[in-house]
Amino acid sequence: MNKKILTGFILFLFPLTAFGANLADQLKKPVKKSINIRRQTQEQTDKWAEEKTKLRYRYKRLLTENKELLALNTDIKEEVKHREENISKLERKISEGLKVSEELLPYLNTVTASLQTFVDNDLPFLSVERESRMKRLHEVMKNPEISTSEKYRRVMEALTVETEYGRNVEVYQKQISIDKKKILVNVLRVGRLALFFESLDNKTSGVFDPSKDQWTILPHKDNRGIHTAIEIAEKRRTVELVTLPIGRLTVP
Repeated sequence: MNKKILTGFILFLFPLTAFGANLADQLKKPVKKSINIRRQTQEQTDKWAEEKTKLRYRYKRLLTENKELLALNTDIKEEVKHREENISKLERKISEGLKVSEELLPYLNTVTASLQTFVDNDLPFLSVERESRMKRLHEVMKNPEISTSEKYRRVMEALTVETEYGRNVEVYQKQISIDKKKILVNVLRVGRLALFFESLDNKTSGVFDPSKDQWTILPHKDNRGIHTAIEIAEKRRTVELVTLPIGRLTVP
């Protein structure tokens, strides 16, 4: 009897156990699914939080960059304004320069012509050098490719050189004509006041006479003064007071 009951209980328990196992499996699936959903949700939340942090950082960085760009834009606008003002000033200067150039060029041509006349009528010293300089100056003035500023510089340079001739003395050798004879002499130039000569043997001296456009022999008494002046000009003698027959100065 007991064996039958035990056997029936065992037979009854076996189906119940099988049913419980099935029920457990059925309960595990939704729980597992719920856990997976929660895990995925948490991962997504964490991902969004990380993305939010990145976006917040990027937003702050963009705000900073925008502020810097606005400041740079303001500086650039100021720089552009400053450059535009400078361009306007330069344009005015160029316009004024062109106007001055148009007015200056005729004046420089007049000065050049006057200087040429002056050289032609001046005492005949350093004739080759001075005429060569004037020839080059005329070529510069006629050349349209040379700027007015360069022409101005050349004219001023020529004027300066001619001016210096009136402030110094010099001695140089030259062949001159005396009584239709060519002789080599030492020529003494005293500024633009006078030209004297002394023969190489120191026996004859003379002066250039502009009124006659020729050299004239001076009395023997003037030889010493001219010889002394030549030695002083050549720095072979200390400076001292010398009497020279300059003659009468006239103002035209």
